[in-house]
Amino acid sequence: MYFPLSQITTNLNTGGEDFYTQSTGVVYVGSYFKTSKGLFYTGTTPNDGPNQLLIKGIPKNTTNQEDAESQSPGSFNSEANLTFIPQAYASASTVKQSSTTPVVSSSPKPTEKDYNNTKFKRYFLKRTTNYIYKEISKDTYSLYKNKSNLVQYSLYTPLSIDWVITGPLLNAYKTNINIVTLATKNERWLGFIESFKGRFARYFKNIENKSFYTNGGELKVDDTNEEYIGYYHANPFTGNLMEGRVHVDTPHRILTLIQKGEVLSKKFISQEGEVGTSTRRNIPRGLY
Repeated sequence: MYFPLSQITTNLNTGGEDFYTQSTGVVYVGSYFKTSKGLFYTGTTPNDGPNQLLIKGIPKNTTNQEDAESQSPGSFNSEANLTFIPQAYASASTVKQSSTTPVVSSSPKPTEKDYNNTKFKRYFLKRTTNYIYKEISKDTYSLYKNKSNLVQYSLYTPLSIDWVITGPLLNAYKTNINIVTLATKNERWLGFIESFKGRFARYFKNIENKSFYTNGGELKVDDTNEEYIGYYHANPFTGNLMEGRVHVDTPHRILTLIQKGEVLSKKFISQEGEVGTSTRRNIPRGLY
């Protein structure tokens, strides 16, 4: 492979959050170079071959198969190829430690003190050789953080994050998204934010028993992509945002944030009918 030096940018590097190889579909970690046509290849330079074409983004076939907060691994890529994992990480899988305790997932239970403080800590582990996450207890986190001989600390990376659980619902939801987004970026934990499956109001409690309402421009109906106007609440079991003033057993829609720059051509206006639910007003689509 030959490119004039004037047409390439060399000595670039990625930690695994930018590309995957076209030929294998595996997340790429390491050196790469860029051509003047906007193409990316593995290797420091074209002479550092064989050079494989890199595709920007996350492989389509690497999805979160499970959920970090449901007492099972939240897997970004359950078949992470160790070829592109730094050798220091790969070799960690061979370290043997005796009399260690296996990783046990744990779901937190916020206390009244936590709710009075408006937030609490959540704790997670990531396997160093792949992108599998587990939520753990504070005690387990401390063992890994302090590199206790009771656990295989060389095989996992611990992380603690703040989690907002009271106050204005949409503010709490957005804050938790921002916290996880920042952790995903800083720790280079690919797929970590996806493992939450949009449940960023998990453990939220409406202490002041307020009603939350949006006039539009903030939320959309998840399955129809319609801008949402009306009352909304947090599902007390999953932490998703949903239509209606409070949660009920009858079916109602999940809501998600409207992304920056996203333009929605249709609106869904909800009116409170019976207590605790929301009903559609028959408004011709496209008029709002």
